[in-house]
Amino acid sequence: MERRPRGSLLLVVGLFLLLNFGCAEENFPGGLKDTKEEVESKEIGSEPVMKLNAQETYAHIDGRVSPSTNYNNNGQPYVITENRLKTLRESFVYPFYDQGGDDNQGDYQNNIHQSSPQIHKNLNFRLPFFGFSYNYTRVSLNGYLEFTDPPSEYTYPLTFPIKDWPEVNDPSFIGIFFSKCRIGAIRPEEVNQMKPGVYFRLERDLQSRTDQMGVEMRERLTYDLKTGNIGADTFAPVHSVIVTWKNVSFAGGINNAIYKTNSFQVVLATDEVVTYAIFNYMDLQWSTHTEAGGDPVNGEGGFPAFVGFNAGYGIQSYEYKPYSQSSTLKDLTVRGCGNGFPGRHIFRIDENILVGSCN
Repeated sequence: MERRPRGSLLLVVGLFLLLNFGCAEENFPGGLKDTKEEVESKEIGSEPVMKLNAQETYAHIDGRVSPSTNYNNNGQPYVITENRLKTLRESFVYPFYDQGGDDNQGDYQNNIHQSSPQIHKNLNFRLPFFGFSYNYTRVSLNGYLEFTDPPSEYTYPLTFPIKDWPEVNDPSFIGIFFSKCRIGAIRPEEVNQMKPGVYFRLERDLQSRTDQMGVEMRERLTYDLKTGNIGADTFAPVHSVIVTWKNVSFAGGINNAIYKTNSFQVVLATDEVVTYAIFNYMDLQWSTHTEAGGDPVNGEGGFPAFVGFNAGYGIQSYEYKPYSQSSTLKDLTVRGCGNGFPGRHIFRIDENILVGSCN
């Protein structure tokens, strides 16, 4: 026969619960603790399953050191809280790191510079793009990801597709800011002192990952794309690529122009059938390089950067108007409004190019 607690015991239990948990909603918005104390983690869409120390959980992933995928919460699968996901989605830029890893460079690409502006990257998964599929990409200092060979030289304004293909190479590329760049410089008083240059981060097999980075990337991409694109309600990201150009200046500028820089980021997400691209424009201080007619002091005038996508093979392209090669180029930082962020522009890019955010 089951014994029920007496009234006095119920009163004690009730007071205990009130004292220990009754203030959670008052002190922590949303009713979820996210402090130095142990917090009850709630997996999105499920019941609470485990307790984590929030400060320890997030300290190793929110800094400049690339986190290890072996970090597994003392042997337990990482479970993201509602507050943590909210915090992640309030950040405009996706994560990239300049420390950690085998060479303590994080995601920074030392081999990309003006004399060697491109590096090959194997993806080891299928990336559908503009009717084709690739398992590699080439990351260029000049503001694009390339999949096939370029022509020996370009004429301005840039025109794609190149109709003389195959006599003249017509490159397949994703161009967030297709313009000749050089690595810029930052002043000591600037807040973000991460090294200027190009950063490349690859996150694979997100659906089976239980480490913190894998889970957080999966959930963040899922919700950002679901709320930023019509038709993405059932999209489940499997692989992602994050490429960040931080403080890049324009080619051909005078020495002091190295401090006039742009920063922008491409985030790709795919399930190997559907692919989405997020363009984040953090700061645009120049529009073009000297070879395209820009002045050597400010990088203005001439033909501004090309923004858009080219399928290659002489087939089709998508130029992102009204910004690409236009005087309105710098408006990219204040328009788009993907997920409510000025400067975020979202596209579906696997077959045709579909704009997911209001431009």
